[in-house]
Amino acid sequence: MKTVLENIPAHNFVTIAGDLNAQLGPNDAPFTSNKKTNRNGEKLLEFLEEFQLIPTNTKFMKPTKKLWSHKSPSGHLSQIDYILIRKKWQNSVRNSQSFDSFSSIGSDHRIVSSKICLSLRASKRPAPKPMKKIDWKNVVADKDLSSLYSISVKNRFDALTSSDDDNNLTYSNLVKSVEEVALEMLPQKPKRKSTPINAHKLVIDARKLVQQITSEKEKSTNKEHADKLRTALSDLDSAYLSAQAEYIQGKVSEISHLHVTKKHAAAWSAINELTGRKTDPPSQLKEVPHQKGRRTGFLTSRIY
Repeated sequence: MKTVLENIPAHNFVTIAGDLNAQLGPNDAPFTSNKKTNRNGEKLLEFLEEFQLIPTNTKFMKPTKKLWSHKSPSGHLSQIDYILIRKKWQNSVRNSQSFDSFSSIGSDHRIVSSKICLSLRASKRPAPKPMKKIDWKNVVADKDLSSLYSISVKNRFDALTSSDDDNNLTYSNLVKSVEEVALEMLPQKPKRKSTPINAHKLVIDARKLVQQITSEKEKSTNKEHADKLRTALSDLDSAYLSAQAEYIQGKVSEISHLHVTKKHAAAWSAINELTGRKTDPPSQLKEVPHQKGRRTGFLTSRIY
């Protein structure tokens, strides 16, 4: 067992359950039915210390009838069955106890169970990389800007380095020069434009109200804030639907006018924009059923 545990990474969740034939006394376990620690119990303590483990069924205050797990032929009751986990995960254990199960499993040992809800941390977001914000396509297309950038990087690099620098320091100075000059003089990628629906006044006002109530709800556990937030989210959905319907109606009127005036190319361009054909727009038509069974297209692009 030691060999197996040594090959498991320290941050992994590990559980060991079974009859360990070891008794832990009150001096070595918070809650136990045993009077003292026996020889096997001492070996178990060394094992627990070596691999940073804890027995879950000695962690909770229980009556004696929910602690002992074995009944000897002479009638002696002892706690020798354990569920072990790593100390790192001990806050994930919600409960652990023994159950009277002799009649159902035909054994002199009782069932020991633990309720464990893993407390997992969200993975950290990677640090933003400023160089990715540079509009390199624009830099490559502009020959004068590219030339000026190259000269500026060279000048900055020459100022940072000397003939005595080793290869690692020289490379670090080169990277530093490239990044500093790029962030100082090169244009950044344009921000993504807001869709007409997201920029609609009804949607903006409803979204601000949701953000305001959400901020208030985080500072208070009052149930009233939860009801307000639910109502505000419903109003935001209604605002999106109204803005979508208005946007679609405006596009339909525009397409009709372009068709009447025989501006077919512009009409097809408006149709492609509305349906998402031949483009990669932030909004796409989605079928939403009406109450009477008809199906109408609505744009779905929501920002909360």
